[in-house]
Amino acid sequence: MKNLLLLLITFAYANSLHAQLYVTPNATTSTDSYIYVNDQLLFVEQDVNLVQNTNDINTRASIYLRNDSQLIQGATASSNSGTGLLSVQQNTPNDDSWDYTYWCSPIGNP
Repeated sequence: MKNLLLLLITFAYANSLHAQLYVTPNATTSTDSYIYVNDQLLFVEQDVNLVQNTNDINTRASIYLRNDSQLIQGATASSNSGTGLLSVQQNTPNDDSWDYTYWCSPIGNP
């Protein structure tokens, strides 16, 4: 019974240490790994752990969000970690020279 309880505690603890989204370079082939999102929504319920790519200067970021792509996290308290980068490129419409576009960093509940 003690071994079963220890096993359950170990699995529960190990499960809490892993991020839902984890991106890291491939160490065996020395190639970079990344997620490229174009005009889509990337929804992550829990934490994100990114490891910076170092093999190619053109693919340093771990996640690329292009055009109307968004990264949304569903958890109220996320402990994101890692050294990876997030690259965001979005364009504003050129309808009127008097238009004003609001940009902000990610926000959350304190």
